[in-house]
Amino acid sequence: MGGAPTGLSARFSKQSESALPPGSTAKSAHGVRNRGVRSISLTLRTEHSEPRCAYCHSPERLLGLPLEVDHIIPTTAGGRTLLANLCLCCRSCNGHKWQQTHAQDPQTGRRVRLYHPRRQQWARHFVWNRSGTRVLGATATGRATIMALRMNNALIVGL
Repeated sequence: MGGAPTGLSARFSKQSESALPPGSTAKSAHGVRNRGVRSISLTLRTEHSEPRCAYCHSPERLLGLPLEVDHIIPTTAGGRTLLANLCLCCRSCNGHKWQQTHAQDPQTGRRVRLYHPRRQQWARHFVWNRSGTRVLGATATGRATIMALRMNNALIVGL
Protein backbone atom coordinates (compact mmCIF):
# COMPACT_ATOMS: atom_id res chain seq x y z
CA MET A 1 0.00 0.00 0.00
CA GLY A 2 2.97 2.37 0.25
CA GLY A 3 4.38 4.54 -2.50
CA ALA A 4 3.40 7.92 -3.86
CA PRO A 5 -0.23 8.99 -3.54
CA THR A 6 -2.37 8.82 -6.66
CA GLY A 7 -5.62 10.40 -7.82
CA LEU A 8 -7.47 12.44 -5.19
CA SER A 9 -4.85 11.65 -2.53
CA ALA A 10 -2.10 13.16 -4.68
CA ARG A 11 -4.13 16.25 -5.48
CA PHE A 12 -5.09 16.76 -1.81
CA SER A 13 -1.47 16.30 -0.68
CA LYS A 14 -0.20 18.90 -3.15
CA GLN A 15 -2.94 21.42 -2.27
CA SER A 16 -2.38 20.98 1.45
CA GLU A 17 1.42 21.00 1.59
CA SER A 18 1.76 24.76 1.89
CA ALA A 19 -1.05 24.97 4.41
CA LEU A 20 0.50 22.62 6.96
CA PRO A 21 3.62 22.85 9.11
CA PRO A 22 6.85 21.59 7.46
CA GLY A 23 7.18 17.81 7.62
CA SER A 24 3.45 17.35 8.17
CA THR A 25 0.87 15.62 6.06
CA ALA A 26 -2.88 16.18 5.83
CA LYS A 27 -5.94 14.00 6.21
CA SER A 28 -5.97 11.51 3.36
CA ALA A 29 -8.77 11.32 0.80
CA HIS A 30 -10.12 8.40 2.85
CA GLY A 31 -10.37 10.47 6.04
CA VAL A 32 -7.40 8.87 7.81
CA ARG A 33 -5.85 11.29 10.31
CA ASN A 34 -2.11 11.65 10.40
CA ARG A 35 0.65 13.94 11.64
CA GLY A 36 -0.53 17.18 9.98
CA VAL A 37 -4.04 17.12 11.39
CA ARG A 38 -2.74 16.12 14.84
CA SER A 39 -0.27 19.01 14.70
CA ILE A 40 -3.04 21.46 13.81
CA SER A 41 -5.27 20.03 16.55
CA LEU A 42 -2.50 20.58 19.11
CA THR A 43 -2.03 24.15 17.89
CA LEU A 44 -5.78 24.83 18.19
CA ARG A 45 -5.83 23.35 21.71
CA THR A 46 -3.16 25.79 22.92
CA GLU A 47 -5.21 28.85 21.88
CA HIS A 48 -7.42 28.67 24.99
CA SER A 49 -6.81 27.59 28.56
CA GLU A 50 -9.80 25.24 28.41
CA PRO A 51 -10.66 23.70 25.02
CA ARG A 52 -14.30 24.29 24.13
CA CYS A 53 -16.46 24.04 21.04
CA ALA A 54 -16.01 27.13 18.86
CA TYR A 55 -19.76 27.17 18.16
CA CYS A 56 -21.78 26.12 21.26
CA HIS A 57 -18.93 26.79 23.72
CA SER A 58 -19.38 23.44 25.48
CA PRO A 59 -16.16 22.62 27.37
CA GLU A 60 -14.43 19.47 26.15
CA ARG A 61 -14.12 18.12 29.70
CA LEU A 62 -17.94 17.95 29.98
CA LEU A 63 -18.56 16.38 26.57
CA GLY A 64 -16.97 13.00 27.20
CA LEU A 65 -15.46 13.03 23.70
CA PRO A 66 -12.51 14.95 22.30
CA LEU A 67 -13.25 18.03 20.22
CA GLU A 68 -12.91 17.61 16.46
CA VAL A 69 -11.08 19.78 13.95
CA ASP A 70 -13.64 21.52 11.72
CA HIS A 71 -13.11 23.23 8.38
CA ILE A 72 -15.12 26.43 8.96
CA ILE A 73 -15.54 26.80 5.21
CA PRO A 74 -15.83 23.15 4.09
CA THR A 75 -13.33 21.86 1.56
CA THR A 76 -16.31 21.08 -0.70
CA ALA A 77 -17.05 24.84 -0.74
CA GLY A 78 -13.43 25.79 -1.48
CA GLY A 79 -12.18 25.97 2.11
CA ARG A 80 -8.54 25.08 2.67
CA THR A 81 -6.71 23.24 5.41
CA LEU A 82 -5.22 26.39 6.89
CA LEU A 83 -5.23 27.38 10.54
CA ALA A 84 -7.34 30.43 9.59
CA ASN A 85 -10.07 28.05 8.35
CA LEU A 86 -9.97 25.52 11.19
CA CYS A 87 -11.46 25.40 14.66
CA LEU A 88 -12.20 22.86 17.37
CA CYS A 89 -15.83 21.90 17.77
CA CYS A 90 -17.95 19.25 19.42
CA ARG A 91 -19.18 16.24 17.50
CA SER A 92 -22.77 17.52 17.63
CA CYS A 93 -22.02 20.94 16.11
CA ASN A 94 -19.62 19.43 13.57
CA GLY A 95 -22.15 16.79 12.51
CA HIS A 96 -24.99 19.27 12.11
CA LYS A 97 -22.86 21.88 10.37
CA TRP A 98 -21.42 19.34 7.92
CA GLN A 99 -21.10 21.24 4.60
CA GLN A 100 -23.30 24.20 5.46
CA THR A 101 -22.01 27.75 5.11
CA HIS A 102 -25.40 29.52 5.18
CA ALA A 103 -28.75 29.02 6.90
CA GLN A 104 -32.08 30.78 7.30
CA ASP A 105 -32.52 33.26 10.14
CA PRO A 106 -35.71 32.08 11.89
CA GLN A 107 -36.68 35.66 12.79
CA THR A 108 -36.33 37.39 9.41
CA GLY A 109 -36.45 34.43 7.02
CA ARG A 110 -33.29 35.72 5.28
CA ARG A 111 -30.53 33.32 4.27
CA VAL A 112 -27.33 34.40 6.04
CA ARG A 113 -23.78 33.14 6.53
CA LEU A 114 -23.11 30.92 9.51
CA TYR A 115 -20.93 32.20 12.33
CA HIS A 116 -17.18 32.12 11.49
CA PRO A 117 -15.21 31.51 14.71
CA ARG A 118 -11.97 32.89 13.27
CA ARG A 119 -13.39 36.10 11.82
CA GLN A 120 -16.23 36.94 14.18
CA GLN A 121 -16.54 37.43 17.94
CA TRP A 122 -18.78 34.90 19.69
CA ALA A 123 -20.17 37.49 22.14
CA ARG A 124 -21.38 39.69 19.28
CA HIS A 125 -23.60 36.95 17.85
CA PHE A 126 -24.56 34.87 20.89
CA VAL A 127 -25.60 35.34 24.52
CA TRP A 128 -26.48 32.88 27.27
CA ASN A 129 -29.98 32.79 28.74
CA ARG A 130 -30.33 33.76 32.42
CA SER A 131 -29.74 30.22 33.68
CA GLY A 132 -26.71 29.79 31.43
CA THR A 133 -28.11 26.65 29.81
CA ARG A 134 -29.21 27.88 26.37
CA VAL A 135 -27.46 29.90 23.71
CA LEU A 136 -29.53 32.74 22.25
CA GLY A 137 -28.89 34.51 18.95
CA ALA A 138 -28.14 38.22 19.20
CA THR A 139 -27.89 38.65 15.42
CA ALA A 140 -29.26 37.00 12.28
CA THR A 141 -25.96 35.08 11.99
CA GLY A 142 -26.25 33.89 15.59
CA ARG A 143 -29.89 32.80 15.23
CA ALA A 144 -29.24 30.98 11.94
CA THR A 145 -26.18 29.23 13.37
CA ILE A 146 -28.07 28.10 16.47
CA MET A 147 -30.81 26.58 14.32
CA ALA A 148 -28.51 25.01 11.70
CA LEU A 149 -26.17 23.44 14.27
CA ARG A 150 -29.00 22.61 16.71
CA MET A 151 -26.88 24.18 19.42
CA ASN A 152 -29.61 23.96 22.08
CA ASN A 153 -30.25 20.25 21.66
CA ALA A 154 -31.13 18.29 24.79
CA LEU A 155 -27.70 16.64 25.02
CA ILE A 156 -25.86 19.97 25.06
CA VAL A 157 -28.37 21.88 27.21
CA GLY A 158 -28.25 19.10 29.80
CA LEU A 159 -24.49 19.42 30.40
